[in-house]
Amino acid sequence: MFDVLPTQITRLRGSGDAAACVDAAVGWGRVCAAAEAQRLSAIAEFAVTFLASVEEDMSLWAVDEDDDVVAQIGLAFGVSPRWAMGDLEIGAAMRDRFPELAALFLRGEITATIMSTVVERTILVTDPQALARIDADCVAAVTLAGWSGLSYYKLKNAVDVFVDRHDPGAVRRVRDKQRTRGVSVYDSDAAAGITTVAIRMTGPGAALLMVRLRRMAKTVCLNDPRTLDQRMSDAAEALAADSDRLRCLCGSLTCPAAADDGVGSRFVIHVYAETAALAAEPDPLIHGADTGNADSTPRHTPAPPAEEATADEPDDDPVDTPEFDSTIKTPASAVPPASAPVNPAAGIIPGFGIVPSALIAALLAKGATIHPLTPPPILPDDGYRIPAALRE
Repeated sequence: MFDVLPTQITRLRGSGDAAACVDAAVGWGRVCAAAEAQRLSAIAEFAVTFLASVEEDMSLWAVDEDDDVVAQIGLAFGVSPRWAMGDLEIGAAMRDRFPELAALFLRGEITATIMSTVVERTILVTDPQALARIDADCVAAVTLAGWSGLSYYKLKNAVDVFVDRHDPGAVRRVRDKQRTRGVSVYDSDAAAGITTVAIRMTGPGAALLMVRLRRMAKTVCLNDPRTLDQRMSDAAEALAADSDRLRCLCGSLTCPAAADDGVGSRFVIHVYAETAALAAEPDPLIHGADTGNADSTPRHTPAPPAEEATADEPDDDPVDTPEFDSTIKTPASAVPPASAPVNPAAGIIPGFGIVPSALIAALLAKGATIHPLTPPPILPDDGYRIPAALRE
């Protein structure tokens, strides 16, 4: 198989010859692949020999012949039955299903990863003619283009193309997975005003969506503080608002991309009882990369105790703007006393969690409408239909 082995490391160490080191690494890689192919082929041959030599009736055994073979392989190599079964499947496929590709593997021209991926992606193919054609196509592709540099994702896609060409019904899980398309919403981070939206869609549709989001994310100027991921997330919001561009947050009045993207103007903030959140300022630290130095605690200042007040101090202490808040829906009885920390109440979007005050401020800056709610009357209404004010 190999007339001359690659140079050993003892001769390379300290030689200063980088090219010789690379040649040795490539050569030993081929030797390693060929040795692995020999090992897997020997496992498959052992299974065939063992099963052919069994003459005893195994109908009353606790395990069948296959389990016995797997157990012995696992014992010999010190691996689990599942690992041993995987080795046996690859070796058997090399012997019976893909002899041409196995020949390349035995010469060390392909890696064990390529061989195992081909076996995995073709496990549902049972037609001998289809297997022969897939074997020939894989050998041609490896010989002409080479698969060693492909990632697992690209490698399995390459094999699936051949499977779909010669035995379409054997492409694994295609129909079942296609039927799982849908949209799911998770509010695990709702307390921070973040909602996760998971979309299961076709590959072409996902490609179109990513191209569109990247294009919209690049419509802002270079001074926008957001990262690319943050801009793509905001672009999805703008896309939902029927916009084809993203509003720039650089703060410049002359920026050509500072026009409204339709996100904020789509919202109406209903205010009930408390209006403190309307005075909040947008938090600049929610944009850009996480430096790890930002203060994560809410920015509010408690009122000082009465005994600490002096004649030189004003009665009303300045209060820092809170950092987190969202929708504004707090009853009048819940207004904090003067000694409590001043932190405006968050808003709520039913089904999507709270909206922190920083996001409320951002929506207001983008043109959201404020709609004060009128408290309902104390006495019950006698009308047949619920009044609009009470319904809101």
